[in-house]
Amino acid sequence: MATIRKRDSKWQVQVRRSGHRGISRSFVLRKDAIAWAREMEVRADRSEFPVDTTELNRLTLADIVLRYRDTVSIRKRGYAVE
Repeated sequence: MATIRKRDSKWQVQVRRSGHRGISRSFVLRKDAIAWAREMEVRADRSEFPVDTTELNRLTLADIVLRYRDTVSIRKRGYAVE
């Protein structure tokens, strides 16, 4: 759910979802803030929300290769050779 609040003469919107980084933006008109909040909530529900990149910084190349081996490679015909 989006949080909309008045800050000075502008309206600030914050949209947060579990597992994602929150995003915020400021607007002059409240109706623009509400429309943007709805748009971002729809994107979040469709999993089009911006991805939290801090998780990617913790991965190593070895982790990625092992995950590929265990999930993608086993479905190929040449699994034993690969």
